[in-house]
Amino acid sequence: MESENYQYAKDHNYLLNGGQLVPWWHGDGALIDLTNPEAVEWYKQQLNVVLDLGADGWKLDTTDPYCGGKKKGVGGSIFK
Repeated sequence: MESENYQYAKDHNYLLNGGQLVPWWHGDGALIDLTNPEAVEWYKQQLNVVLDLGADGWKLDTTDPYCGGKKKGVGGSIFK
């Protein structure tokens, strides 16, 4: 995947399942490991860039099909 954010997150173990890509509505993506406190802080920094540009918020949906079954994060399995 050609993305600085993806590569940074993968290199720092901020993504679930080692950064395994999942098909998305407009290409491929990866899921952030919210069991990793460092990943959460990094993600907040990414969101703050958009908020500082004046966005009030955004809709995040359609991730539920990708969260079924067991996913591994640094904090262990996020689903049992």
